[in-house]
Amino acid sequence: MLAEAMDEAVRDGTAVVVSALAGTGGIGKTWLALYWAHRNLELFPDGQLFVDLRGRDASGQPLSLNTAVRGFIDAFGIAADRIPVDAGAQFGLYRSLVAGRRMLIVLDNARDTAQAAPLLPGSPTCVVIVTSRDRLAGLVRSHGARSVTLDVLSEAEARELLSTLIGAQRVAEEAEAADDLIACCAGLPLALSLVASRATAHPSFPLAGLVDELANTTTRLDAFDDGDGVTSLSAVLSWSYEALLPEEAVVFRLLGLAGGADISLAAVASLAGLPQRQAAGVLRALERVSLVHEHMPGRYRMHDLVQLYAEELAQRDESRHLAMRRLVDFYLHTARRGDVLLDPDSEEVVRRPPAPGCVPLEFSSQNEAVEWFDVEHRNIVAAQQTASGDVVWQLAWALHGYHWWRGHLHDDLLAWQAASVAVRESVELRPKVLVRQMLGFAYSRLMRHDEAFEQLDQALVLAGELGDPHKLAEVHHASAHAASKQGDVERALRHANEALRLYREAGASLREGWALILMGSFAGKLNNQVLAWTSAEDALVVFREHGYAPGKAAAFNALGMLAGAAGDHACAMAYHESALTIRRELGNSYAEADTLAQLGETYAAMGRIAWAKSCWGAALALYRAQCRAADVERAVCRLDLLADR
Repeated sequence: MLAEAMDEAVRDGTAVVVSALAGTGGIGKTWLALYWAHRNLELFPDGQLFVDLRGRDASGQPLSLNTAVRGFIDAFGIAADRIPVDAGAQFGLYRSLVAGRRMLIVLDNARDTAQAAPLLPGSPTCVVIVTSRDRLAGLVRSHGARSVTLDVLSEAEARELLSTLIGAQRVAEEAEAADDLIACCAGLPLALSLVASRATAHPSFPLAGLVDELANTTTRLDAFDDGDGVTSLSAVLSWSYEALLPEEAVVFRLLGLAGGADISLAAVASLAGLPQRQAAGVLRALERVSLVHEHMPGRYRMHDLVQLYAEELAQRDESRHLAMRRLVDFYLHTARRGDVLLDPDSEEVVRRPPAPGCVPLEFSSQNEAVEWFDVEHRNIVAAQQTASGDVVWQLAWALHGYHWWRGHLHDDLLAWQAASVAVRESVELRPKVLVRQMLGFAYSRLMRHDEAFEQLDQALVLAGELGDPHKLAEVHHASAHAASKQGDVERALRHANEALRLYREAGASLREGWALILMGSFAGKLNNQVLAWTSAEDALVVFREHGYAPGKAAAFNALGMLAGAAGDHACAMAYHESALTIRRELGNSYAEADTLAQLGETYAAMGRIAWAKSCWGAALALYRAQCRAADVERAVCRLDLLADR
């Protein structure tokens, strides 16, 4: 990228050419500038000038402009008595010396535009490379600089660098350990260089020993210290940190606690307890000095090792506990607001109010909520891992609707397993019932039947002690699903019938609709067609009355299966297509996969083989994405059979 920008600029040759190399400390800005300069010596027959402006170094004192320009003048061999005393005159002399010359000028480690701009020559024959942790937007804006922001090395590039530093043979002989070292360095050239320095100092030591040192994230930064305080990774990062304003330093430290792959502006605002506009200003300042990167609009991430450094600083910050509470509350309350849109009849639970300074998001539609969950899912999971007490199961509950929506079965199980540990010592019955019910449901969806019924049977006992018909109905509802998954349809029908009775007793009409769906499905499998059709049709009436699209899709699906079983494939096709349309509009990809499979069966029965193959192929792709092994196998078998027709 630098070569392309510079080659184009040198060819034009109509103005002073400036290339601004930006990136975090240790990313390789200076090395790249010098490498390019060395490779292109012939382009600059009149010489090259280099100065380290010490914009971010251990001394904390940038090189003065007077010292820098005097160094350039001395490089031309000008006698001391010919050098003017006045600073302005010295800059004039410098520009006259380079005028008309084909020269390369490297301004390394500039603090900002103000430090670099006065050293730019006025001659169109010169080329300038400026390296800085700052983005140098002023140079781009006022001097037409070509901005090049360096990213981390790819895995292949990192392996090539490590091979160069410690020898290709050693990397090849200890390939697995070398891969682990590369992963620990996360593509940062300085980190790789420090690791290589340790490795070459002890050529007989196995690389696996270094991997052991780096594997522990709590001590990883110490392992990147080769004894030279100036070049240790922590020292290099500290030069950027110590130049931050107090508010910027606080936010930088707190970002080290956030976890997850990235973080949104709204989450940062809650983490720091700042208004969004103020938080955005701080993030821009941190990005300007390459400590964070806005990799997509409104979303920020840090290099892994920079985040470790920030986390290390945060552990000494007394405000960290309150900050983490604000962040966890942000995810908890925002997720719950999204969950209400995905499952409006889900049980409401009492949650602690958001901590002062935490501002959860609002959603205007189901699609908006699903999109937010898609982006934030890993971060919510990370928040659950850092939470304690009731918040752990409350986050699992807030995530459940989304997990069902997208088919994240394994994530759902992990969330409820964490919740089960959290409520173990609780004296309250209601959370224990909910957690055992949902953990049993999660096990059943993964076909782990014994574990499912162990949890659900205990949930039934606890729900009986609680004396709440709605809660008891929900446990029977989950038990009906589990029995059906196990293949015990008669038991499933008994649980579904009991759930229906209890929902009616509790006045939960929307939940009554879901129980009717189950009743219809199980009755159909037991050849009780009258009960099956009445239950499915009654469910459709309930969901239409509530205007509840997911329920309507489920009812259409159930009616389609009943019509198909009765041999009315045209009617079945119409019902399934209606269900598919709704589920695609909702983004419910888990249920969409099953509807596609059912449509595939229907089309095959109608002799429309090409359509059947298309549906089964689309279902197979979703099953694979959702890691549904049994369904993948079933879809592959169906496609094999269709291939012969």
